[in-house]
Amino acid sequence: MGIQTYIIELKVDTSDDGHEAMTALVIQSTRDLFSSAALLSPNKQPMVSCRADDAFYDSREIELIATDNDG
Repeated sequence: MGIQTYIIELKVDTSDDGHEAMTALVIQSTRDLFSSAALLSPNKQPMVSCRADDAFYDSREIELIATDNDG
C-alpha cells in the first residue's frame, strides 16, 4: 500500500491566551501522533506538518521542534 494522508482539523475561537494554549496542545498532540506513526512504520520515516490559519491573517507553520538559540 502507498502513502496515506490523514487530515485532522480543529477550529477554535478563543482569546489570544487561549490560542497560545491551543498551539501548545497541538504541538504535543502532533508529537505524540508522530511517535506512534513511527512505531507503526519502522522502515520509513512518517511526515507531519502543522499549520495555523487565522480568518483575518495568513496561515503560519507551527514549529514542532523548539529552536532555542539563547545558549
